[in-house]
Amino acid sequence: KSTPESFPAKFIPGDVFDKSFLESMPVATESPAGSINLTSLTTLTPLQGRLSAIHASAFFHLFNENQQTELAYLLASLLSPEPGSVIFGGHIGRPKKGLMPEALVRSNTSGERQFCHCPESFVALWEEVFGNGKVEATANITAVGSKDVQGPTDEASTQYWLSWSVKHL
Repeated sequence: KSTPESFPAKFIPGDVFDKSFLESMPVATESPAGSINLTSLTTLTPLQGRLSAIHASAFFHLFNENQQTELAYLLASLLSPEPGSVIFGGHIGRPKKGLMPEALVRSNTSGERQFCHCPESFVALWEEVFGNGKVEATANITAVGSKDVQGPTDEASTQYWLSWSVKHL
């Protein structure tokens, strides 16, 4: 029962990899001058360097390793350079960086195995994006369950969730 008055959020649907929706730009080193009219936005590009908090959950694991790297750069371009500005979220991960084990590939998918970061590789990705010493990146992994498989449960049949944050210093 939300209304524009009770919940004045604007949802802007689009393809994050489409340059007409979000232009590829370097990480902001200065806050942009002036203000923008949020109600008239149709793309994310005008928001670059302006956002103090970005939540990105259940999102990164939808893409391959190269796309995840590109996605990190795109999201980083949206973040304000002000200290304390943060990108945070969570997604499927693994204790060791690599493809999802065969045992966890769902039968209702195309059979492609997802690329999964481990905490160390995800922190390294953000340090590459922003530069060493510019952000505090943290990531931790938690086992969240096992797929129904024959035999004993092991790492290959365990699902993991990677929780993370990246904060401007």
